[in-house]
Amino acid sequence: MKKIFLLMRFVIYFSVLIAPLFSPAVVVPYDLPMLIICFLIVPFEALSAYLLSSVRIFKRGFLSLHAGVRRKLILPLIFPFIFMLLPSYQPYLFFSLSFSAAAFFSTYLLFRFNTLFLSFVEAVFYFFIYYRLIGFSSQLSMENPHYSYITAFYFVVLIFSYFLTSFFYYRGTEGGSLSEYKREYTFLILIFIIFAVPVFVFLPDGSRSLDFILNFSNEKAITDGGEGGVEDEDANADLKGVPSDRWGNRSRRGGSGNKQYAVMIVSSKKGEVYSAWEYLDRLDPVKGFLFSDNEVLNNLKNERFVENWINPDLPYDSGRDIISTFYLSALPERSVPYLPFMIEPTVYDTSVSPFSYSYRATSFISVHDIDSVSESRELYPDEKDDLSLYLESEIDIKYRDLFNSYIDSLDLDNLSPGEKIGKILKSFENYQYEIGFDENTSIEKLKRFILKETTGDCTEFSNTAAVLGRIAGIPSRVVHGYLASENLQTPSHDRGIVELQKNIKALQSFSPDELLLVTTAHRHAWVQYYLADYGWIDFETTGFAIPPSGMDMNAAQVVVPIIRTVSGGGKADMLKGWLIVFKLLLFSSAILAVFLYVYKYSRLSSLLFSRGPADIESAGKKYRYILLKHYLSGYPVKMKYMTPLEYSRETGGGDFKKFSSLYTEICFKDNYAEGEFESLLNNFSKYFDIVRKRLPPSGFRKKLSYFFSLRGIFY
Repeated sequence: MKKIFLLMRFVIYFSVLIAPLFSPAVVVPYDLPMLIICFLIVPFEALSAYLLSSVRIFKRGFLSLHAGVRRKLILPLIFPFIFMLLPSYQPYLFFSLSFSAAAFFSTYLLFRFNTLFLSFVEAVFYFFIYYRLIGFSSQLSMENPHYSYITAFYFVVLIFSYFLTSFFYYRGTEGGSLSEYKREYTFLILIFIIFAVPVFVFLPDGSRSLDFILNFSNEKAITDGGEGGVEDEDANADLKGVPSDRWGNRSRRGGSGNKQYAVMIVSSKKGEVYSAWEYLDRLDPVKGFLFSDNEVLNNLKNERFVENWINPDLPYDSGRDIISTFYLSALPERSVPYLPFMIEPTVYDTSVSPFSYSYRATSFISVHDIDSVSESRELYPDEKDDLSLYLESEIDIKYRDLFNSYIDSLDLDNLSPGEKIGKILKSFENYQYEIGFDENTSIEKLKRFILKETTGDCTEFSNTAAVLGRIAGIPSRVVHGYLASENLQTPSHDRGIVELQKNIKALQSFSPDELLLVTTAHRHAWVQYYLADYGWIDFETTGFAIPPSGMDMNAAQVVVPIIRTVSGGGKADMLKGWLIVFKLLLFSSAILAVFLYVYKYSRLSSLLFSRGPADIESAGKKYRYILLKHYLSGYPVKMKYMTPLEYSRETGGGDFKKFSSLYTEICFKDNYAEGEFESLLNNFSKYFDIVRKRLPPSGFRKKLSYFFSLRGIFY
C-alpha cells in the first residue's frame, strides 16, 4: 500500500508541476535552477525519506545506526548544497534547502507515523501553484475566460485525486471494511467541496461580451491574397490598419521599403529606451562580432520565468537611475534595457494578438554621456583581466593596418578612456548614415565602410566603433535591439497608439503620452563601452554622422494590427479550451503509465537478476518472480494462506509443481547431508529456468496482453 501511495504522490506532484508548461496563462516554463530543484532534488529527497521511513531515526543515536543507513541519511542532507558550489545558483540556495527539508520530513513522517494531515499540508503547496497561475490569468486582458476555468478544472481533479489517494492509504494502514468508513468518506467529499468553491471564486470574470472594433477611418476594404492579405490600396496613407488575423509575421520584417510594421508598445519614464535584444561580444578575425552563448544577458532573450527574475550579480556602477519599462510585444523573445535588475514573467494573451506578450522590466540605466565621462580613469590590471574577452582585438592581418592607421589618425595618446570614446564617435562626422539594419558584421564590410563607401546603416557604425574601441584599449561590444524614442514618434505613431489603446486593456492604464510605438524601422544596433566605475554604457554611434538623406524611414507608412477581441462563448474557443484539458490529463496519464511500467519491469528485473550467494533468500526472490509472472499471465493470485504446493495445483501442476516442491524443501528442511543443499539449489535453479520460459503463455494475443498488463503490479 505504501508503494502505491508513494507512486501516486509522485504522479500528482509532477502533474502539478507541468501545469505551468501547458497553461495558456503562462508562456514561460521553469528556469534551470528551479527545474533542478523541483524535478530532481525534491523527488530525490522524498524518495530518500521513503526508503528511510522504516528506520527509527529520531529515537536512536546517529552513530548507533547501521553504516548503510547513515550513508542514506547523509546523502539527502548533502545533495541540496550543490547550489553552494555553483555561484550563479546561490540565490536559489534558500529554496533548495527549504523545499528539500519539506519534502524529506513530510514524506518521512507520513510513511513512518501515518500522519495523514500532512497530505492536506501538501495540498496547500499545490494550491499555491494554482493560485499563481490564476494570478497570471487575472493579469491578462482576457475576454476569453475558458483558459482560467481549464486551469481550475485541472487542479481540482488533481488535488481531489491526491485527497482520495491519501484517504485510501489511511484506510489501508488502519484496516477495516468499507462500511466502517462512511463518516470518513463524507468528510472527504466535504473537503473536496470546500476546496472547489474557493478555486472557482478566484477565477476572473467571464461575463464580458464580444466586442468587434471598427476599421480605422482611412482603411479601405482588404481582400484576401498574399501573406496575411493585401494591404490598403491607398499606399500614401500615413497610418494603415491590417486585421490581426491577417497580420502574419509582419513584426519580424525588416524596416525597409515604404512601410514600417508595429513590433511593440513601450511605456517608460525615460524618453529614450535602448532595449537590448542580443549582445555580440566574440570578435572573429574575419566574421567580425558574433553572438555568444556564454553571455548571461543573452539568455534573457528566451529565458522563461515563473517568478520574477532578479539579477544575482549587480555591479556597483555610479550614475544609474532605476527605470521601470512596460512592454506589450508581438514577439515572444524578450528585449530589456541595460542593466536589467528585475524582469517579471511574460504574460500571454491571445485575445489581443499579435500583441500577445507583455512583461515589465526594471533596469539600472546609466545617465552618463560622452561629456560626463571625459574624466574616467584607466582600468586596473585585474579589471583588464576580468574584461579580457571585450578587449580582444585580433582581426585578419589584411585588415589590421587599416584599423590601426585609423586609430593613429585620431591621436588618442594621453587621453582618458572617455575622451577616446568621444574622438572615435566624432570621427564619423563625415560619414553618411542611412536608415536600415543588416546582420552582416564581417570585417571586410567594415573595411569598405571606412575606406571607400563612408556610408552605412547602424550596423556598420556600431561594429566599426566597437572594433576601434578595442584597439584603443576600451572594452567594447555590439548590442542589437530596438530603440524606443520620443524623437522617433510621428503623428502617425501617435494615432496608432490611440487606436490600439482603445481595444487593449493592458494599455488603458497609461496616458497616450507615456506610450511609444516601436516598429520594424526602429530595429537598431549600437555600441556599449565599459568605463571604470561607470560600467557598461550605451552609446549612439550614428549621433555624429550625416543624417539620412531623401526618404526618412521613420516617415514611412505606419502599419498596425486591428485588434479584434475574442468572444467568451464561441464554440471554437470552447473546443480549444477542452483540447488543452485533454492534453493535460493525457500527459498526466502518460506519466502514470510510464511510472507503472517502469516499476513493473524494474521489479521483475530486480527479482530476476538479484545478486548474492545462492541461499534461501535468493530462492525466495526467484519464487516471487515466478508468482508475479503467473499473476501477470492471467493466473489467479496466490493467497497468503496457500502453501506453494496448494497454489501449484491451481496453476496446472507439472513443472511448476516440482518447482514449488523444491522451494518448500529449501524453506522448511533443516538437516542436509554434505552437498545436498547445493544440489537442491542447483535443481531449483534448473526448474526455475524451465518454468520461467513457459511464461508468458504462447500465442500473440496472450503475449501482447502479458506485455502491457499491469495486473498485480503491486502484488
